[in-house]
Amino acid sequence: MFYFLFIVDGWFCAMFIGGMFICDLELLAQNNNLPSFFSIFQKHKTRIFQFLFIFAIYLSGVPSYNPFDMRIIQSTPGWYYLSLLRARVMNDYKWFYLFWSSMFIVSSIPHLPWFRKFLESRFCQYLGRISFALYLVHGPILWTLADRMYAVVGWLREDRNEGLKPYENLFPVSKKGPLGLELAFLVPHLVILPFTFWVAEIATKVFDEPSVKISHWAYRKGLGKA
Repeated sequence: MFYFLFIVDGWFCAMFIGGMFICDLELLAQNNNLPSFFSIFQKHKTRIFQFLFIFAIYLSGVPSYNPFDMRIIQSTPGWYYLSLLRARVMNDYKWFYLFWSSMFIVSSIPHLPWFRKFLESRFCQYLGRISFALYLVHGPILWTLADRMYAVVGWLREDRNEGLKPYENLFPVSKKGPLGLELAFLVPHLVILPFTFWVAEIATKVFDEPSVKISHWAYRKGLGKA
């Protein structure tokens, strides 16, 4: 992880290795095989994970309107000293903080029963089932349907308006409100969100689930007869 965070700009590899590291620690904990020094934290385990979770949420809000301009994060209240910790090798600084945020969140959730219960709800389990397909389809939907829906309510970006002029302001909606909660931003999602879930559900049934079955079949065939 250190190599991909501080030597080369490979935050995505660091996240992958970090996930494997957390998984190994959880498996060791289940079998009571953790290194002995972890016993030092046993009495305060709950408070430690509560702190890590809260700190992770804070880190996930890293100011990154322009992720290549360090002056933004340095001038944001509560972030100056954190900005000094950034790995200099990273071009897009936000990923350094999002790495630690994701590590802290993933490691703390299994030890926070109240939040784990929420993630085990039917809706969250459904999102987990379609998550891979959702990852695959959300980009094309944003580039096609979403751009046109935003243009319809008057939310048109100057750098991405090619071919969208016919849709501009067909149903203008107010842009008042805090950042990310503007009415003109929320209204299009009444269409975009359910449509994205629907397409992800189809992709899960048509591509994801069959591919898993095929890979399991190939794996069993490769094992041969015992």
